[in-house]
Amino acid sequence: MTFRHEIYTLLTEGRVHHEITKTCLLALSDVQLHLPLVVSEFTDFYASRHHATNVGKMFRGVENALPLNWLHVPVAYNGSASTVVVSGTEIQRPMEQIKAADKILSS
Repeated sequence: MTFRHEIYTLLTEGRVHHEITKTCLLALSDVQLHLPLVVSEFTDFYASRHHATNVGKMFRGVENALPLNWLHVPVAYNGSASTVVVSGTEIQRPMEQIKAADKILSS
């Protein structure tokens, strides 16, 4: 029996050990989750052709959206550690990351 199946068996109502097992569990609303480590940065990979194409359009335009090597080798990028948080944490996403064509770069 796999570990995952064993856990499923212990947690399923009506199973032999369910009453004993539930005394060892706490409701998520009764606990405070913590990030178990400090993440300074991480490497992530484009998850799908759709993902890689959409990001490519933002940085390289429609004509060169998908890097030629994407179909042959994994393409990675440096991820923002500010988005690695405990589940349920609200995240304020950055806006205006790309200069609009009608805007002038500040010096």
